Amino acid sequence: MQVLDYSAGFPGAAAIAADGYGGAVRYIGFPNNRKCTTAEELADFTEHELGMALVYEHTAGDWRAGFDGGQAAARIARDHADAIGFPEDRPIYFAVDQDVVHEHEFVAAMEYLRGASDVLGVENVGVYGEHDVVARAADEGVATWFWQCRAWSGTPVRYFDGRHLYQQASPQPHVGGVQCDVNEVLTDDWGQHDAEREEVNEEHERIREAIELLQQIVGDGEEEEEEEESDEPDEEAFDGAITHSEAKVVDALRDLATGAADVSVLAKALAPLLPTGLTAEEIADALSAELAA
Repeated sequence: MQVLDYSAGFPGAAAIAADGYGGAVRYIGFPNNRKCTTAEELADFTEHELGMALVYEHTAGDWRAGFDGGQAAARIARDHADAIGFPEDRPIYFAVDQDVVHEHEFVAAMEYLRGASDVLGVENVGVYGEHDVVARAADEGVATWFWQCRAWSGTPVRYFDGRHLYQQASPQPHVGGVQCDVNEVLTDDWGQHDAEREEVNEEHERIREAIELLQQIVGDGEEEEEEEESDEPDEEAFDGAITHSEAKVVDALRDLATGAADVSVLAKALAPLLPTGLTAEEIADALSAELAA
């Protein structure tokens, strides 16, 4: 799949989709700057089922401001992202949009990303730049998302294996009347706004399955009879309960899948969601017995 990035206008999601692209990386941080995205554009992408990721770049040399500059950039970017309704737990890329050559320049760029990570959490920080920049950011653990550009990446091109996106040098097509850059997408999740929702739905389904399993384990005949006579469960209330306990449950389920689980952790996380009235210890005993069977 390919996605676009652009700064000269708004092609419109319909035109992007019609030309076969899966979405775009859009600028964030400056609501009055025409190159930046808007709530309306984000809604347009969502309506047309296109993904949108975000990148912060005021000037090509932002990164030279180091740690303090990275902190400031992250706050500005996140404030604008919140204002347009962009999901809070999706990453923002920060551009290092120049050829980085000298060691003091690399230090400044890494400190810039470190500052952004200090504000957003490294899991929510991406970097745009040449091969050496994205590779070093990965080595130093100051970014989690990697958007490599063709520029300054060598001839022949040196590809960073961990890249999520790769920006081509050419062609630069006009889509919806706007000149665009084209990016190859290397992973299913490249930081786009709609990927997280799909992941949460998948995690919710796993939680539902775990709850159903435990209900089978700890339920008695009386409860089963009650369940048969009752109305359909309140899905909205159920989802609300999942949201409240989701993080602990998901972590425990992941541990369970890798064989590293302590069933008491899973039972403790699930206890508030079960209508049995049993304690976490009783649920853990029942779950252990079932898993050993």
